[in-house]
Amino acid sequence: MKQIENYIYTACFVNRDELLSAMEANGLSGQHLNRIIDCPHVTLLFRPDDPREAVFGEEVMIEVYAYGNDARNEGLAVNVVSDNVTINELLQNVQVPHITVSVAEGAKPVDTAAIKFEGTAPFILKGVYGGYPAS
Repeated sequence: MKQIENYIYTACFVNRDELLSAMEANGLSGQHLNRIIDCPHVTLLFRPDDPREAVFGEEVMIEVYAYGNDARNEGLAVNVVSDNVTINELLQNVQVPHITVSVAEGAKPVDTAAIKFEGTAPFILKGVYGGYPAS
């Protein structure tokens, strides 16, 4: 039997360069904070007991519809679209689906969910469901 790896979180990950290029193409560049996030993602499970490894690698579509930056956190409000039943079930428990783009010195990415997002021209990103390992 395969042993399940420990994960800090599972998420729909997006390519960092594609994210930054799409933001620039939509007039959202030049506002990044001190640290740009290396592995941008939409978190689905935090410290999961069951990471749903069977659907790792499943592709999703991420629709960006709003932008926010409160000088501590910069992020995008999103809708995740998937044909996968498991991923859709996980999404039902995500109160504010978002991607943290950058954070200021001392800020925590988890706080991005609380910033005020304002509508922006929508754009689409490709994402892939997977896990961020604890070690």
